[in-house]
Amino acid sequence: MIGRWGWAGRLVVLAAGLGLSGCDSLSKALGFGEDTALEIGPTCPRVAVGDDVGYVARFDGQGSSKQHLLYAVKMDVPNGVCFLNEDSIDVEMSVPMRVQRGPAMEERDITFGYWVAIARTDKTILARESYQAETELRQDEVGQIVDEFDQTIPINPGENGNNFVIIVGLTLSEEELNYNRVPKLLGRPVPEGEIKIAP
Repeated sequence: MIGRWGWAGRLVVLAAGLGLSGCDSLSKALGFGEDTALEIGPTCPRVAVGDDVGYVARFDGQGSSKQHLLYAVKMDVPNGVCFLNEDSIDVEMSVPMRVQRGPAMEERDITFGYWVAIARTDKTILARESYQAETELRQDEVGQIVDEFDQTIPINPGENGNNFVIIVGLTLSEEELNYNRVPKLLGRPVPEGEIKIAP
């Protein structure tokens, strides 16, 4: 199960769907290439931002220089703790995201989508849920959103967290995903005009 705590302490519990359709394309979207090696800890599942889905800059359709930027979002590496039970692993995890409002965004409210997925290290997707994040920012202001999750992963007798990975990513269009997959200097995609979130 993937549960999310909202800002008011609300917890939504979602059932983990097994045997999801389209696993091949989903595996690629989660950053599972054929030669992808997963480095994991001894007990807790590894948590990571998926390949090419941790950053996006959205524009007004008039160009990709800074004056046309609506907003940019960057996901930071999730963190948390886990508890190993006889038949499950309970994970308490936080997902930090930085957001910058650009000059082309007229409204102060920014809404964007992201997802959390649970997979086995053999690249089998066990569950994937989508969410909406919201924030209110002044022009050029950088804010941080931290969503918290409670996740329960069913396990077989003798299993532990090193058989699983929890992956997070932003909901991107095909064009945005293709842009992020193009190799860039220093290994980080940056739109034309050097739009990026300040550290």
